Amino acid sequence: MKEFIDLYKAQYNEEPDESAAAGYDAMSVILQSLQKLDSLSGDIREDRKKLRDAIASVRFEGATAGSISYPGQGNNLGEPEKCVVVVKIDNGKFVKSFISCPDGEQK
Repeated sequence: MKEFIDLYKAQYNEEPDESAAAGYDAMSVILQSLQKLDSLSGDIREDRKKLRDAIASVRFEGATAGSISYPGQGNNLGEPEKCVVVVKIDNGKFVKSFISCPDGEQK
Protein backbone atom coordinates (compact mmCIF):
# COMPACT_ATOMS: atom_id res chain seq x y z
CA MET A 1 0.00 0.00 0.00
CA LYS A 2 2.75 2.45 0.94
CA GLU A 3 4.59 1.84 -2.33
CA PHE A 4 1.42 2.58 -4.32
CA ILE A 5 0.73 5.80 -2.39
CA ASP A 6 4.33 6.98 -2.74
CA LEU A 7 4.39 6.29 -6.50
CA TYR A 8 1.00 7.95 -7.00
CA LYS A 9 1.97 11.07 -5.04
CA ALA A 10 5.27 11.35 -6.93
CA GLN A 11 3.43 11.18 -10.27
CA TYR A 12 0.35 13.32 -9.53
CA ASN A 13 1.29 15.45 -6.48
CA GLU A 14 -1.85 14.37 -4.60
CA GLU A 15 -3.19 11.54 -2.48
CA PRO A 16 -4.78 8.65 -4.43
CA ASP A 17 -8.54 8.18 -4.13
CA GLU A 18 -10.51 4.90 -4.08
CA SER A 19 -10.75 4.78 -7.87
CA ALA A 20 -6.99 5.09 -8.23
CA ALA A 21 -6.45 2.29 -5.70
CA ALA A 22 -9.01 0.05 -7.42
CA GLY A 23 -7.38 0.68 -10.80
CA TYR A 24 -3.98 -0.16 -9.36
CA ASP A 25 -5.34 -3.39 -7.88
CA ALA A 26 -7.04 -4.36 -11.16
CA MET A 27 -3.89 -3.80 -13.18
CA SER A 28 -1.84 -5.69 -10.58
CA VAL A 29 -4.17 -8.69 -10.91
CA ILE A 30 -3.84 -8.63 -14.70
CA LEU A 31 -0.06 -8.16 -14.63
CA GLN A 32 0.51 -10.97 -12.12
CA SER A 33 -1.78 -13.25 -14.13
CA LEU A 34 0.01 -12.46 -17.40
CA GLN A 35 3.37 -13.15 -15.74
CA LYS A 36 2.07 -16.57 -14.72
CA LEU A 37 1.37 -17.55 -18.34
CA ASP A 38 4.05 -19.42 -20.27
CA SER A 39 3.11 -17.73 -23.51
CA LEU A 40 0.27 -16.24 -25.52
CA SER A 41 -0.86 -17.91 -28.72
CA GLY A 42 -2.12 -14.86 -30.61
CA ASP A 43 -5.60 -16.44 -30.73
CA ILE A 44 -7.72 -13.97 -28.74
CA ARG A 45 -10.24 -16.57 -27.55
CA GLU A 46 -7.57 -18.99 -26.39
CA ASP A 47 -5.55 -16.22 -24.73
CA ARG A 48 -8.63 -14.84 -22.93
CA LYS A 49 -9.27 -18.31 -21.50
CA LYS A 50 -5.63 -18.63 -20.41
CA LEU A 51 -5.79 -15.24 -18.68
CA ARG A 52 -9.15 -16.01 -17.04
CA ASP A 53 -7.77 -19.32 -15.75
CA ALA A 54 -4.62 -17.60 -14.44
CA ILE A 55 -6.73 -15.01 -12.60
CA ALA A 56 -8.85 -17.79 -11.07
CA SER A 57 -5.85 -19.79 -9.88
CA VAL A 58 -3.96 -17.12 -7.96
CA ARG A 59 -4.49 -15.31 -4.67
CA PHE A 60 -3.12 -11.82 -5.18
CA GLU A 61 -1.26 -10.49 -2.17
CA GLY A 62 -0.21 -6.90 -1.76
CA ALA A 63 -3.33 -5.28 -3.13
CA THR A 64 -4.05 -1.83 -1.73
CA ALA A 65 -6.83 -3.25 0.45
CA GLY A 66 -5.27 -6.64 1.23
CA SER A 67 -5.50 -9.78 -0.88
CA ILE A 68 -7.79 -10.60 -3.80
CA SER A 69 -8.98 -14.00 -4.99
CA TYR A 70 -11.76 -15.32 -7.20
CA PRO A 71 -13.58 -18.43 -5.93
CA GLY A 72 -15.46 -19.36 -9.10
CA GLN A 73 -14.61 -21.79 -11.88
CA GLY A 74 -14.86 -21.95 -15.65
CA ASN A 75 -16.56 -19.01 -17.31
CA ASN A 76 -17.86 -17.72 -13.98
CA LEU A 77 -15.02 -16.52 -11.75
CA GLY A 78 -17.57 -15.28 -9.25
CA GLU A 79 -17.36 -12.19 -7.08
CA PRO A 80 -13.87 -11.31 -5.90
CA GLU A 81 -13.19 -12.13 -2.29
CA LYS A 82 -12.81 -8.46 -1.38
CA CYS A 83 -14.97 -5.42 -1.86
CA VAL A 84 -14.17 -3.61 -5.07
CA VAL A 85 -15.25 -0.33 -6.59
CA VAL A 86 -16.68 -0.77 -10.10
CA VAL A 87 -16.73 2.36 -12.25
CA LYS A 88 -18.06 2.76 -15.79
CA ILE A 89 -16.52 5.47 -17.95
CA ASP A 90 -18.52 6.70 -20.94
CA ASN A 91 -16.96 9.27 -23.27
CA GLY A 92 -14.35 10.11 -20.66
CA LYS A 93 -16.87 10.69 -17.85
CA PHE A 94 -17.65 8.56 -14.81
CA VAL A 95 -21.29 7.55 -15.30
CA LYS A 96 -21.80 4.63 -12.93
CA SER A 97 -20.08 3.47 -9.78
CA PHE A 98 -20.89 0.84 -7.19
CA ILE A 99 -19.11 -1.33 -4.65
CA SER A 100 -19.33 -5.10 -5.09
CA CYS A 101 -18.55 -7.32 -2.07
CA PRO A 102 -17.93 -11.06 -1.62
CA ASP A 103 -21.35 -11.60 -0.04
CA GLY A 104 -22.96 -10.42 -3.30
CA GLU A 105 -24.11 -7.13 -1.82
CA GLN A 106 -23.78 -4.07 -4.02
CA LYS A 107 -23.66 -0.64 -2.46
